[in-house]
Amino acid sequence: MDHVKEIIEMSDLDKIDIRVGTILKIEEIEKSDKMMKLVVDFGMFERTILVGMKNEREESSEVIGTQAD
Repeated sequence: MDHVKEIIEMSDLDKIDIRVGTILKIEEIEKSDKMMKLVVDFGMFERTILVGMKNEREESSEVIGTQAD
């Protein structure tokens, strides 16, 4: 049976920083069967994120312009 985590306080939510950004670019990572490199715009900054989605879609470029969190 899985361990049930303890209930958190509402003040614990203040410690979390969740942002949604727009995917600007996606690139394949050479020598990887799963990983792709995303460039995501979060408004005040951009971030490069590695994701294991190479085999998830026939056309990976369709995620460009969509929201990511």
